[in-house]
Amino acid sequence: HQSLPFLPDPDLKDKLGMRHALRVLQASLRSGRYTQNVQFETVRKTEAWIGNMHDAGEGYRGTPVGDGGGLEDKRGSSCETRGRWFRRFMRGVKLRMGQVRYQNEPITSEIILELDAIISAEWRETVDEERKEHLEE
Repeated sequence: HQSLPFLPDPDLKDKLGMRHALRVLQASLRSGRYTQNVQFETVRKTEAWIGNMHDAGEGYRGTPVGDGGGLEDKRGSSCETRGRWFRRFMRGVKLRMGQVRYQNEPITSEIILELDAIISAEWRETVDEERKEHLEE
């Protein structure tokens, strides 16, 4: 006689925050300003507002954290977005989305001259023609 594996909870519950993960993924599909989709720094705001809404509502079951000797009352959150699984999920989202950065300040002539000196020195020392072509671009 073969017994079934022990399943402790017959009710289907979201204990890790999968529904919040789906909201984050849905937010990542919105159109971006500089790229096809929004960047991670925009997506992570979804996690923040989910946690803030939870902590402002009746579901908050915060417990004191630390010695309580500070000026502010520090409390831990029971929101799923503060859990280990969700932290790892958000790290994976960040690694998979990457980041696109644009220069938002002028490049000075000193910087251009220094870059030219670095690239010229590397070009002179390189014997590989493909690498030279890449440096010329």
